[in-house]
Amino acid sequence: MSEEIREEYWAGVWRDVMATRQEIIEERKKKYGCEECWDWSPDISHFHLRPFL
Repeated sequence: MSEEIREEYWAGVWRDVMATRQEIIEERKKKYGCEECWDWSPDISHFHLRPFL
């Protein structure tokens, strides 16, 4: 696989990941009213998560 094709491939993968992440954020906004809830690496101090700790 040439370097150019490899870069194009990983750029496509990254776009897919970010699009999926944006969908998840939108879903969380609707469900919890907060885009940070249940993020990939939630902040332990985030008040919505405290009841579950």
